[in-house]
Amino acid sequence: MLKILQTQEEKSLILNRFIYAELISLGYGIIYRAYNNSLNMSLGLFIFFCAVLLSFWFNKKGNYNYAKHSFFIATNFLMFYTSMTIGLESGIYFFYFPIAVGYSFLLNVRNKKELVFYLGFTMALFVLVLIWKDALDFLNIPKNDSPKYQFETMAFLSFLLVIYQTYLYIIDRENTQKKLIQTINELKVSENKHLQDIKDKEVLLAEVYHRVKNNLSVVSSLINLQMN
Repeated sequence: MLKILQTQEEKSLILNRFIYAELISLGYGIIYRAYNNSLNMSLGLFIFFCAVLLSFWFNKKGNYNYAKHSFFIATNFLMFYTSMTIGLESGIYFFYFPIAVGYSFLLNVRNKKELVFYLGFTMALFVLVLIWKDALDFLNIPKNDSPKYQFETMAFLSFLLVIYQTYLYIIDRENTQKKLIQTINELKVSENKHLQDIKDKEVLLAEVYHRVKNNLSVVSSLINLQMN
Protein backbone atom coordinates (compact mmCIF):
# COMPACT_ATOMS: atom_id res chain seq x y z
CA MET A 1 0.00 0.00 0.00
CA LEU A 2 1.46 3.37 -1.02
CA LYS A 3 1.78 6.07 1.61
CA ILE A 4 1.09 9.41 -0.02
CA LEU A 5 1.77 11.64 3.00
CA GLN A 6 3.59 11.07 6.26
CA THR A 7 1.52 13.77 7.98
CA GLN A 8 2.27 12.75 11.53
CA GLU A 9 6.03 12.58 10.99
CA GLU A 10 6.12 15.91 9.18
CA LYS A 11 4.08 17.65 11.86
CA SER A 12 6.32 16.14 14.52
CA LEU A 13 9.39 17.59 12.80
CA ILE A 14 7.75 21.02 12.48
CA LEU A 15 6.75 20.93 16.15
CA ASN A 16 10.37 20.21 17.09
CA ARG A 17 11.45 23.31 15.17
CA PHE A 18 9.00 25.42 17.14
CA ILE A 19 10.18 23.83 20.39
CA TYR A 20 13.86 24.47 19.56
CA ALA A 21 13.16 28.14 18.85
CA GLU A 22 11.25 28.56 22.11
CA LEU A 23 13.86 26.73 24.19
CA ILE A 24 16.60 28.98 22.79
CA SER A 25 14.51 32.09 23.55
CA LEU A 26 13.73 30.90 27.08
CA GLY A 27 17.37 29.99 27.70
CA TYR A 28 18.43 33.48 26.68
CA GLY A 29 15.71 35.03 28.86
CA ILE A 30 16.74 32.97 31.91
CA ILE A 31 20.41 33.97 31.56
CA TYR A 32 19.58 37.62 30.86
CA ARG A 33 17.21 37.94 33.84
CA ALA A 34 19.60 36.13 36.17
CA TYR A 35 22.41 38.43 35.07
CA ASN A 36 20.23 41.47 35.80
CA ASN A 37 19.26 40.11 39.26
CA SER A 38 15.63 39.43 38.27
CA LEU A 39 15.73 36.03 39.93
CA ASN A 40 11.96 35.78 40.37
CA MET A 41 11.35 36.14 36.65
CA SER A 42 14.34 33.94 35.86
CA LEU A 43 12.73 31.22 37.99
CA GLY A 44 9.37 31.70 36.24
CA LEU A 45 11.00 31.37 32.82
CA PHE A 46 12.83 28.26 33.99
CA ILE A 47 9.50 26.64 34.90
CA PHE A 48 8.20 27.33 31.40
CA PHE A 49 11.50 26.03 30.00
CA CYS A 50 10.87 22.72 31.78
CA ALA A 51 7.28 22.64 30.48
CA VAL A 52 8.44 23.11 26.88
CA LEU A 53 11.17 20.53 27.45
CA LEU A 54 8.43 18.13 28.53
CA SER A 55 6.68 18.76 25.21
CA PHE A 56 9.89 17.85 23.42
CA TRP A 57 10.10 14.63 25.44
CA PHE A 58 6.51 13.73 24.54
CA ASN A 59 7.24 14.35 20.88
CA LYS A 60 10.41 12.27 20.99
CA LYS A 61 8.45 9.35 22.49
CA GLY A 62 5.93 9.55 19.66
CA ASN A 63 3.13 11.13 21.71
CA TYR A 64 2.49 13.94 19.24
CA ASN A 65 -0.90 14.94 20.62
CA TYR A 66 0.43 15.29 24.18
CA ALA A 67 3.41 17.22 22.82
CA LYS A 68 1.41 19.76 20.84
CA HIS A 69 -1.18 20.30 23.58
CA SER A 70 1.42 20.83 26.31
CA PHE A 71 3.46 23.06 23.98
CA PHE A 72 0.57 25.34 23.02
CA ILE A 73 -0.75 25.63 26.56
CA ALA A 74 2.71 26.36 27.98
CA THR A 75 3.44 28.89 25.22
CA ASN A 76 0.15 30.74 25.71
CA PHE A 77 0.67 31.03 29.46
CA LEU A 78 4.31 32.01 28.86
CA MET A 79 3.16 34.93 26.71
CA PHE A 80 0.60 35.90 29.33
CA TYR A 81 3.11 35.66 32.19
CA THR A 82 5.82 37.67 30.47
CA SER A 83 3.34 40.30 29.25
CA MET A 84 1.93 40.71 32.75
CA THR A 85 5.38 40.70 34.34
CA ILE A 86 7.18 43.10 32.03
CA GLY A 87 4.12 45.01 30.82
CA LEU A 88 2.69 45.95 27.45
CA GLU A 89 5.71 48.13 26.71
CA SER A 90 7.74 44.96 26.29
CA GLY A 91 5.86 43.93 23.16
CA ILE A 92 5.86 40.27 24.22
CA TYR A 93 2.21 39.97 23.20
CA PHE A 94 3.30 40.26 19.54
CA PHE A 95 4.19 36.58 19.73
CA TYR A 96 0.51 35.71 20.01
CA PHE A 97 0.31 36.22 16.23
CA PRO A 98 2.97 33.58 15.38
CA ILE A 99 1.23 31.24 17.85
CA ALA A 100 -2.06 31.62 15.96
CA VAL A 101 -0.26 30.99 12.65
CA GLY A 102 1.39 27.92 14.17
CA TYR A 103 -2.01 26.32 14.68
CA SER A 104 -2.31 25.86 10.92
CA PHE A 105 0.81 23.68 10.98
CA LEU A 106 0.32 21.61 14.09
CA LEU A 107 -3.41 21.26 14.73
CA ASN A 108 -5.73 18.87 12.97
CA VAL A 109 -7.90 21.25 10.94
CA ARG A 110 -10.51 18.51 10.54
CA ASN A 111 -11.03 18.60 14.30
CA LYS A 112 -12.94 21.89 14.44
CA LYS A 113 -13.50 21.69 18.21
CA GLU A 114 -9.75 21.53 18.84
CA LEU A 115 -9.04 24.40 16.48
CA VAL A 116 -11.80 26.59 17.91
CA PHE A 117 -10.65 25.85 21.46
CA TYR A 118 -7.07 26.92 20.86
CA LEU A 119 -7.97 29.98 18.81
CA GLY A 120 -10.44 31.03 21.50
CA PHE A 121 -7.93 30.27 24.25
CA THR A 122 -5.23 32.37 22.57
CA MET A 123 -7.65 35.20 21.78
CA ALA A 124 -8.90 35.28 25.39
CA LEU A 125 -5.38 35.59 26.83
CA PHE A 126 -4.41 38.14 24.18
CA VAL A 127 -7.43 40.36 24.94
CA LEU A 128 -6.85 39.87 28.67
CA VAL A 129 -3.29 41.12 28.32
CA LEU A 130 -4.47 44.22 26.48
CA ILE A 131 -7.37 45.24 28.74
CA TRP A 132 -6.66 43.82 32.20
CA LYS A 133 -4.46 46.50 33.69
CA ASP A 134 -4.87 45.37 37.29
CA ALA A 135 -3.96 41.74 36.67
CA LEU A 136 -0.57 42.17 38.32
CA ASP A 137 -2.11 43.19 41.63
CA PHE A 138 -4.82 40.52 41.46
CA LEU A 139 -2.45 37.70 40.52
CA ASN A 140 0.29 39.01 42.80
CA ILE A 141 2.88 38.83 40.02
CA PRO A 142 5.99 40.93 40.73
CA LYS A 143 6.69 43.63 38.14
CA ASN A 144 9.98 43.69 36.22
CA ASP A 145 11.51 46.42 34.14
CA SER A 146 11.51 46.11 30.38
CA PRO A 147 14.96 46.32 28.76
CA LYS A 148 15.73 49.13 26.36
CA TYR A 149 14.43 48.61 22.82
CA GLN A 150 12.64 45.42 23.88
CA PHE A 151 9.38 46.51 22.26
CA GLU A 152 11.10 47.01 18.91
CA THR A 153 13.03 43.77 19.36
CA MET A 154 9.92 41.73 20.12
CA ALA A 155 8.03 43.24 17.19
CA PHE A 156 10.93 42.46 14.86
CA LEU A 157 11.39 38.91 16.18
CA SER A 158 7.68 38.10 15.94
CA PHE A 159 7.72 39.39 12.35
CA LEU A 160 10.72 37.16 11.58
CA LEU A 161 8.92 34.22 13.16
CA VAL A 162 5.90 34.76 10.91
CA ILE A 163 8.23 34.88 7.90
CA TYR A 164 9.85 31.66 9.09
CA GLN A 165 6.44 30.03 9.43
CA THR A 166 5.54 31.19 5.92
CA TYR A 167 8.75 29.61 4.67
CA LEU A 168 7.85 26.36 6.44
CA TYR A 169 4.40 26.49 4.85
CA ILE A 170 5.87 26.91 1.35
CA ILE A 171 8.38 24.10 1.90
CA ASP A 172 5.61 21.87 3.27
CA ARG A 173 3.44 22.50 0.20
CA GLU A 174 6.38 21.83 -2.13
CA ASN A 175 7.19 18.57 -0.37
CA THR A 176 3.54 17.58 -0.51
CA GLN A 177 3.42 18.32 -4.24
CA LYS A 178 6.61 16.31 -4.85
CA LYS A 179 5.20 13.36 -2.91
CA LEU A 180 1.94 13.51 -4.84
CA ILE A 181 3.81 13.58 -8.16
CA GLN A 182 6.01 10.69 -7.04
CA THR A 183 2.95 8.74 -5.93
CA ILE A 184 1.18 9.40 -9.25
CA ASN A 185 4.26 8.22 -11.16
CA GLU A 186 4.43 5.08 -9.03
CA LEU A 187 0.74 4.42 -9.68
CA LYS A 188 1.30 4.86 -13.42
CA VAL A 189 4.23 2.41 -13.35
CA SER A 190 2.10 -0.04 -11.35
CA GLU A 191 -0.80 0.42 -13.79
CA ASN A 192 1.44 -0.21 -16.80
CA LYS A 193 2.81 -3.32 -15.13
CA HIS A 194 -0.71 -4.61 -14.48
CA LEU A 195 -1.72 -3.86 -18.09
CA GLN A 196 1.31 -5.76 -19.34
CA ASP A 197 0.43 -8.68 -17.09
CA ILE A 198 -3.11 -8.66 -18.48
CA LYS A 199 -1.78 -8.66 -22.05
CA ASP A 200 0.56 -11.57 -21.23
CA LYS A 201 -2.34 -13.50 -19.74
CA GLU A 202 -4.49 -12.77 -22.79
CA VAL A 203 -1.73 -14.14 -25.04
CA LEU A 204 -1.42 -17.26 -22.87
CA LEU A 205 -5.21 -17.69 -22.88
CA ALA A 206 -5.29 -17.37 -26.68
CA GLU A 207 -2.51 -19.96 -26.94
CA VAL A 208 -4.39 -22.36 -24.67
CA TYR A 209 -7.59 -21.82 -26.69
CA HIS A 210 -5.69 -22.48 -29.93
CA ARG A 211 -4.15 -25.70 -28.60
CA VAL A 212 -7.47 -26.93 -27.22
CA LYS A 213 -9.09 -26.22 -30.61
CA ASN A 214 -6.33 -28.13 -32.39
CA ASN A 215 -6.66 -31.05 -29.98
CA LEU A 216 -10.41 -31.17 -30.50
CA SER A 217 -9.89 -31.16 -34.26
CA VAL A 218 -7.51 -34.09 -33.95
CA VAL A 219 -9.98 -35.98 -31.77
CA SER A 220 -12.80 -35.21 -34.22
CA SER A 221 -10.68 -36.48 -37.14
CA LEU A 222 -9.85 -39.68 -35.28
CA ILE A 223 -13.52 -40.29 -34.52
CA ASN A 224 -14.50 -39.74 -38.16
CA LEU A 225 -11.72 -42.04 -39.27
CA GLN A 226 -12.89 -44.73 -36.87
CA MET A 227 -16.48 -44.40 -38.06
CA ASN A 228 -15.40 -44.73 -41.70
